[in-house]
Amino acid sequence: MVIFIVVNFPSNYALDKGGLRFGVIFGVFLTVIGMWIKCAVNKSFVYVYVGQIIAAIGQPFLLCAPAKLAAYWYGQDERVIAVTIGTAFQPVGVAIGYVIPSFFVTEEDSLPEYKEQAR
Repeated sequence: MVIFIVVNFPSNYALDKGGLRFGVIFGVFLTVIGMWIKCAVNKSFVYVYVGQIIAAIGQPFLLCAPAKLAAYWYGQDERVIAVTIGTAFQPVGVAIGYVIPSFFVTEEDSLPEYKEQAR
């Protein structure tokens, strides 16, 4: 949350000057890089902290985008509903991201030593 407050102002500036496309792509890039770094958790837990900080820097670029999009593309009467829909679907996308892997990963995919630990 602290990183969001600090990066919020530069992200709004970048969204204004660079455009929505640049801001969203940059936010997604930082989030993906952060998640890939966090995958190295087996080497050291420090990677989780570093990856989380990088992903947190990218989040304001994504979370501020619906308001900027509504301000640029929609009229005065349509802005509230556009921001509401854009903001409401961000957690829906996260929920879908949690559900989809369960269709592809099964218990047979687990290594034998992890199956014994789960019992």
